Amino acid sequence: MKPITNEYERRVFEAADDPDWTHVADISRRIGMNTNTISKYCGILAAKGLLEERVLGVYKLYRHKEDGKRLKK
Repeated sequence: MKPITNEYERRVFEAADDPDWTHVADISRRIGMNTNTISKYCGILAAKGLLEERVLGVYKLYRHKEDGKRLKK
């Protein structure tokens, strides 16, 4: 698992803290960033093993992986 390396990753990771699956648009509204930017950083965080990704049709949903929650502190 790779660490969070910049402020954008940290903001997106912290906004995706809902235990249920969270849509990119919801994260975008929480932190006031463009949905394309959120989607990019969610993909990066998923590749690092910090977020889980679920695809439902055209929607991508994210949530923390169990190990990722510990890194938030």
